[in-house]
Amino acid sequence: MKDTPVGSGGLSGILDDVADAVVVTDADSGEVVAVNDAVERVFGHRPSTFRTLDPDAYAANPDAAADARAEARRTVTDTGAASATFRWTARRRDGSTFRAESSVSTTTVDGRACVVAVVRDVSDRAERERERERFAEVLTHDLRSPLNAAAEQVESLRSEATGGEGRMT
Repeated sequence: MKDTPVGSGGLSGILDDVADAVVVTDADSGEVVAVNDAVERVFGHRPSTFRTLDPDAYAANPDAAADARAEARRTVTDTGAASATFRWTARRRDGSTFRAESSVSTTTVDGRACVVAVVRDVSDRAERERERERFAEVLTHDLRSPLNAAAEQVESLRSEATGGEGRMT
């Protein structure tokens, strides 16, 4: 954020020390007020360039990202929640995409209501979650067959024990 001072304090230095991309927008207009230097590492755009971009330029699915962003803003501005988190697919300057997680909160900077979004690449975490879900599906399927067979065997044994009269009650 060296090219975009916000306030008179040390906010610029604090934000630049954050490893995740930080995007501060005006709560009313949506204008990007400030970004930190990490936007270059995360999105591939220089901070001065990123500030001028339309959000569609760094979203793989602009409509879905806009809906998620709007819902997160509503959550923090309308309900008074401290923050809201949403996931979306982001696009880097080189065209590659990644799973992003944004934590959105509100603040006031020099009397101006702002929305702060902290954006992090969660591609690795999302892939691990998908792997766990696939494992759970396989495990569920693999357990279902033996359990069904065991249930049928129990029913057969019950039937034999009651002399073929059907289920025991």
